[in-house]
Amino acid sequence: MVNIVCVVILLLCLSCLVSVSGHEQPYMSKSVDCSGPVEFKSYHIHTLFWQNNVNSTAAAEAIYTDFKNEWTTKECAFTPMDVGESQKVPCLFEPDYKPAGPFLTGNFAYFVPVSYHEKLTSWFLQQKSQPGVLGSQKNKIDLFIHPNSGCSSQDHTTSAVWGGNRWELDVDALHS
Repeated sequence: MVNIVCVVILLLCLSCLVSVSGHEQPYMSKSVDCSGPVEFKSYHIHTLFWQNNVNSTAAAEAIYTDFKNEWTTKECAFTPMDVGESQKVPCLFEPDYKPAGPFLTGNFAYFVPVSYHEKLTSWFLQQKSQPGVLGSQKNKIDLFIHPNSGCSSQDHTTSAVWGGNRWELDVDALHS
């Protein structure tokens, strides 16, 4: 009986390790050789914001709403850790209003197929600089754009670009 209880407790502890704020561990394809050039199968664009700052959160939410109005209201049917190479149109991931994965603050994540990368990168950069009621706040939102190749550490570090300020990431949360 004691052995069964120990096994159940161990399994529960292990299941907790599989999750980071409701997300599975970051992706890494076993078939991708991350030691050389890799194929970018898709992209993510993240809007990072200070979740405890009303203005910062409102600006990120405004960009999220604008994206839904202009591009899609479709939520992604897969997790952010999936490279999503079969997904042919942009979609939205569930917002993170608290730190999750490598992000030390709130962020909204958007899935971007390769064919939409240039258009959507341009659109997000324009949203940041747009004048208007929230324009002065939107320009304080920073963008993090990274490819999805199956090599998550590389995708989130050496292959990533920033629109605005560079934020610290917890790269130890990435396992490739």
